[in-house]
Amino acid sequence: MDTHQPYRDDSPELRQRAEERIEQSRRHAPELFPAEEEMRRIIHELSVHQIELELQQEELMQARQELEASLERYSGLYDFAPVGYLALAPDGAIREINLKAATLIGKERGALKGCPFSRFLAPGHIETFNACMKALFRQGGSASFETSLQQSDSLPRILRVDATVSDDGSECKVVLMDITSERKAEEENSALQANLIEAQKIEVVGQLAGGIAHDFNNMLTVIIGTAERSIHRAPDNVLRGELEMILKAAMRSASLTSQLLTFARKQPISPRMVDINNSIEDVLPMLKGLVGENIGIVFNRTDPVSPIYIDPVQLDQILLNLCLNSRDAIKGHGSITIKTRMVHVGKSDIAAGSPCQTPGQYTMLTFTDTGCGISRQDIPHIFEPFFTTKEVGQGTGLGLAVIYGIAKQNKFFIDCTSEPEKGTAFTLFMPAVNAKREGLSVEQEPVSAVQRDLILLVEDEPDICSLVENILEQQGYAVLTAQEGQSALAVAENHLGHIRLLLTDVILPGMNGVELSTRMKAQNPGLKTLFMSGYAPEIIDRYGALNDNNFLPKPFSIRALLDAVHRMLNA
Repeated sequence: MDTHQPYRDDSPELRQRAEERIEQSRRHAPELFPAEEEMRRIIHELSVHQIELELQQEELMQARQELEASLERYSGLYDFAPVGYLALAPDGAIREINLKAATLIGKERGALKGCPFSRFLAPGHIETFNACMKALFRQGGSASFETSLQQSDSLPRILRVDATVSDDGSECKVVLMDITSERKAEEENSALQANLIEAQKIEVVGQLAGGIAHDFNNMLTVIIGTAERSIHRAPDNVLRGELEMILKAAMRSASLTSQLLTFARKQPISPRMVDINNSIEDVLPMLKGLVGENIGIVFNRTDPVSPIYIDPVQLDQILLNLCLNSRDAIKGHGSITIKTRMVHVGKSDIAAGSPCQTPGQYTMLTFTDTGCGISRQDIPHIFEPFFTTKEVGQGTGLGLAVIYGIAKQNKFFIDCTSEPEKGTAFTLFMPAVNAKREGLSVEQEPVSAVQRDLILLVEDEPDICSLVENILEQQGYAVLTAQEGQSALAVAENHLGHIRLLLTDVILPGMNGVELSTRMKAQNPGLKTLFMSGYAPEIIDRYGALNDNNFLPKPFSIRALLDAVHRMLNA
């Protein structure tokens, strides 16, 4: 350094601060001789330079502390960001990775550097990811796509990848966003949409069934009634057998219509005492026709079994849906075994895990097949509406849900046991009914009229009117007929006080049956009314004043007609 030239610093502010500090110390120093003045100047310059260095060091330390604090904040933001960050080499190796990305992969961050990122992808996504990255490094720029990480302990994790290659093409910055929950929500929404479509289909079925129910049920009423009357007058067993086949086919057709209405419109049920063995025997030919020749059906009945209390149509629905479920589960040849027996369930059985939650005597129905079985994880869901493991278009997921609903409605208990590739068994526990104790009556032969009670029959279908009139007269009743409300009132005026029962269709030309009944009861307070109709329940419900005791749904059998008439006259 030239001692004749003072030290110059590039920072005037820093030198000023150093000068001020030396000036403070000089005020207390003794006065020097001229020879010493030059020495003092040189010492002054050196002191200024030293103090400048000290000040610079203080500022550098402060800047370093601020930089470290900023780096710590950045590292926290980087590591705990809601998305994963990666820096990938051109060969796909991981150079940098934040904690979020390491967490998504499920590995320690330190063990991931240098590893190919594609190693952690689901097998079906590796080739696609590598192809995308190669194209991106070759062409530059940015790209967005989806991929899937393989998880050892769960389902694959779906990621959205946003990748950008550096300008020099040496590195690719990757942002990973977990969109698994979004995709799951979309799938659930799609499932809900599918369920809505299925529900709309059911609504259409209900509307269709309701639309044809009236005409269809009227025709079946004529077929059933005529077949029953012809059976009693058939001259030989061959003809009688053929007529019985017609009757059974008509009754099953009526049941199918009722099932559609029950399923789509929640048709009111009419429970009664039912012998389950006889019911299964009656429906067995139809079930065998449904499953085809490759599947055998065996019925192992136990006699006697106690009757159960259920709407016969609902019992048919249970048997039909169980049969269809087993048929769909059997690939190729197989068998279905239906078994009935009595079982007593005690408190100890319930404590041991019995599906029955109420002690008592039960009639048990077991339906076993040799189908593909149901996986353990699916069994808890099989009774859920729209749940199905069948391929698209091969099932609605409603059959078992209907069975479950019927079981709960009738206070039955249902259980399912299954083993994949071996078969499935459904067991229903149905409370046994003691007819005498419960005050219920088992179906009996129609009761003939003790006296010639006068009945006014109002029906706008001529064939039904003629059929019902003949049936009632054959049982000893006196019958007057009319085909609409006004003419019925005119007939009633001529027999005022003598008509005991009004048997009328609900929907008639002009005046409906409920209004007709109201007007006739105003003149004859003791008049009993029995309504009948083939319309769907939601249409009948609009007219009110109808209940299970005073309503006879079409189609009906001769026995059902006579029992209803007898019940009303003796109410």
